[in-house]
Amino acid sequence: MTLDRMTAPGGLKRVVCALAWCAGVGVCVDLVPEAAAGEAERASGEVVSVSGVEGVEIIEVLASLAQASSEDEGESDDDEGGEDTLRGRTVVGDRSAREDARHPSGFVTRVRLGESVAASETLGASLEQVEGVQLSRASSPGQPAYVSVRGGSPRQLVVYLDGLRLSSPAGLGFDVGQLGVGGLASADVFRGGAAVVHGAGALTGSVQLNPRMPTPGVRASARLSAGSFGSAGAQAAFGVGGRRAGLRLHLGVRRSEGDFGFVDNQGIVQARRNNDHRRFGGGATGVLKVGDGGELRLTTLVEEGAGGSAGPSEFQRSFELARVDDHRRLASLRYTFEGERWQAHADLGAQDRAYRYENARGHMTLEHVEAHSRQQTVAATGGARLFAGAHLLNFSGELRAERYEAADGAATLGAERLNAALALSEEWLLAGDTLSLVGALRGEVLREQGSDSSMDSRVYAPVVPAIGAIWRAHPRLEARANLAKTFRAPHFDELYLSTEAVRGNPDLLPEEAVVVDAGLRLRLGPGANSKALELGAAYFHNAIGQMILFLPISAYVYQAQNLSGARAHGVEATLGWAPFGRVRLDGSYTLTRAYLTIDQGGIPAQLPHQPRHRAFLRATLDLGGLVSTETFRTFLSDARLQATARYRSRVQLDNFGSLQSPGALRLDLGGRASLGGGLSLGVEVQNVLNDRRAQDFLQRPLPGRAFFISLAVLAEGE
Repeated sequence: MTLDRMTAPGGLKRVVCALAWCAGVGVCVDLVPEAAAGEAERASGEVVSVSGVEGVEIIEVLASLAQASSEDEGESDDDEGGEDTLRGRTVVGDRSAREDARHPSGFVTRVRLGESVAASETLGASLEQVEGVQLSRASSPGQPAYVSVRGGSPRQLVVYLDGLRLSSPAGLGFDVGQLGVGGLASADVFRGGAAVVHGAGALTGSVQLNPRMPTPGVRASARLSAGSFGSAGAQAAFGVGGRRAGLRLHLGVRRSEGDFGFVDNQGIVQARRNNDHRRFGGGATGVLKVGDGGELRLTTLVEEGAGGSAGPSEFQRSFELARVDDHRRLASLRYTFEGERWQAHADLGAQDRAYRYENARGHMTLEHVEAHSRQQTVAATGGARLFAGAHLLNFSGELRAERYEAADGAATLGAERLNAALALSEEWLLAGDTLSLVGALRGEVLREQGSDSSMDSRVYAPVVPAIGAIWRAHPRLEARANLAKTFRAPHFDELYLSTEAVRGNPDLLPEEAVVVDAGLRLRLGPGANSKALELGAAYFHNAIGQMILFLPISAYVYQAQNLSGARAHGVEATLGWAPFGRVRLDGSYTLTRAYLTIDQGGIPAQLPHQPRHRAFLRATLDLGGLVSTETFRTFLSDARLQATARYRSRVQLDNFGSLQSPGALRLDLGGRASLGGGLSLGVEVQNVLNDRRAQDFLQRPLPGRAFFISLAVLAEGE
């Protein structure tokens, strides 16, 4: 799309720029010949700021709008070290603020996967660096881990992959600890009102996973890793791409024995047992250009896993034979196309997710225990984005059918849920684009029917409104605020799950929340200089009604129950700074006060597993090319050292405030260096200080100091 500023309607140039920024695309302001159109295939991370440029004759949008929105966007393998400018704000590093065209005033953070030097990268560890996000781990690497946002529970967020909502029939929420990252380029974390774009279920937030896209030419890579707890893994990827089509394949296997020693509260040396796991993952992403403005994209994913399921520390022997296995298979097909002042997409996806638990000697009955659950999903979504003067309009719709089945011994329960949704949002640009007013409205109808004829059908019809504003007070300073109402129907597992220690409740009521946030972003530094200091701060407040928690109904059994409500409010802060050319600092801090609104006879207790204080700080030192001798240019042309510190304050471990885990600091050190010939070596030491005070969400100790090493090879061709 090429527009002449002299003939365009008044203010059209600024509106087009705002549209491109809003969608997160790259914009080049210059006299760009048509021969440069091939640059449109570059990743949207490569952006040039347009603020303050005078005498511009032509504006050329270089990145495809169809690939730039949050629902469309994937990143290429070669975008490492990329630099983004969003509405005149430059961000550098592996974590950056970004905007979503459907609700641009929301708070969204993108985490680039593959940027750290971790010898064995996990999705959970990557998400943990985002402000407002709390990660709850289970035992050794490869075991389950769950994220929550802004004081909510892990079940109060949803996860999407390329337009398809991922299911999680495992009781606690979506497991980010066992999902492989070999096919993922980045993850977007939507906090508070920003998550309304993902509809019912996204009560306090959502996570969107973006697949890694094929790049031009031929590219092959392989990686081997090994470390503590008998951990080992192997990953491989192959991609080939041309001007009109591309394909990327990936697969990986990983395993760990997982057992480790610890000292209990009585000072007795013990060992965590039955923590092993074996997992396989693979998939593909294919892209095909159709006509002048269309594109087809197919994403597939297969995950298979099995392992031990260790119980609480005091009952280890009862769970020595407990095993779990699960699988996930999905495919998503997307078609995007665009015109002169519009773009649209259509998606079709299917998914099969199964989970099985078995214990040959049950904890309470000492008899064989077996339970399984399975969820199948088919979904179709579509959307369009229109540019109409000072108005940027977004329309979207979704149809989703889900089938769930859970069995506990001879008893079987099932349910089917149909979901239909329509959404409209608009950004209205005012005062020369200095001010944006954003409105969004999403209506849904959810109909659920149980397999038991005696069970009444459920119908939910939530209306989810949201309003927001962006004030660009200065090219270096921006303020934004949001108010939204969110909704979440009980998850299938909360209604029907039945295991040794966890039970669902068919009588649950849905959760509703009013979420508010407001914040500032400031950049100090010249232009798009990578040394610019990026600062951010935000206040949030979530008022949650009919809060659903799993509460004890006996000494060993937990059941899902509605409570009167909960409140979560606090402050988020971010830091991004490169004080020197080879040093980069990234950090975040979150203060969260989360509590139930019921009368607790004094100051309300903090919700379980929600620390009041969380902090993250990462320092990266680039050593590549530091020594100019021929040897170092060949073998250490790319070398980085990284130190990462994570701190959380004391947390409650139960619903009564009687059990606590003290504050804990975890320090990780790692490095990666090229060895020449496409080889690179990575070394990492986790929990360098051997801090063993932290416990997981089942009151089990987490492992101490651990060592990991990896060897990778990369080959590229035309």
